[in-house]
Amino acid sequence: EPEHLQKSPVPLLGDQLRRAVGQRAEEAFRLRDEALRRFREAEQLYEQEVAGHDGETPPEISYAVSASRMFGRQRRLDGYHYNPDAERVLRQLKDTGNEVVPLRSVVDHVFGVPRFKHVYAEHGIPYLDSEDLFKVNPEITKFIPRATKKDPDSYYVERDWLLMACSGQIYGLNGSVVLANEWHENKIISNHVIRIVPSREGVRPGYLRMALGHPTLGWPLVIRCAFGTSVPEIAPEDVQNLPVVR
Repeated sequence: EPEHLQKSPVPLLGDQLRRAVGQRAEEAFRLRDEALRRFREAEQLYEQEVAGHDGETPPEISYAVSASRMFGRQRRLDGYHYNPDAERVLRQLKDTGNEVVPLRSVVDHVFGVPRFKHVYAEHGIPYLDSEDLFKVNPEITKFIPRATKKDPDSYYVERDWLLMACSGQIYGLNGSVVLANEWHENKIISNHVIRIVPSREGVRPGYLRMALGHPTLGWPLVIRCAFGTSVPEIAPEDVQNLPVVR
């Protein structure tokens, strides 16, 4: 309530320090606004090239799929994998007239890491859960003691890798992808995150982020790979086969 906020204590430091703090805070918000604006522009550029080749599909109560498709290489028997929204996106990608290739052909590696027992401490190697990857200003509160983790470097990531949440509800963070930067390095990243290593001579990491993470032209193809009912999971093997329009 406003009455509660009015009673909150505010320390008044020196004018010079307050001015410096204020300028840095304003600059941080300005950069965030600029980043969001340019990210939206990137989404629009991608959408202009991919969308519009197939009309919007009206909501369908039911849909059909042939048995031959279900018993192909993946043998997916869950109906959601064949949902009309994902099928529409796939048609749009193919109708662009551009080459559509599997993700594995334009990256060096797509892999997950083993599960491990999480023992947290006040000090140690910083740990990032999948949720931390998508916060605007994450606060690191969990640390893994070095004595309990003999292979921490195998859980590290590098700048320009793509990090994909691969566990959780299909209406939540599952299937979301973020482009790693220097802030993510030298930290233990959760085993609930798939690592995608772009090829140095392949497609730009930023473009791959858009191709996989676009809210209407990428994410529907990613999330349909999820399997399981309680806590759906996405397998690296399925991510390798995701279509990428060139």
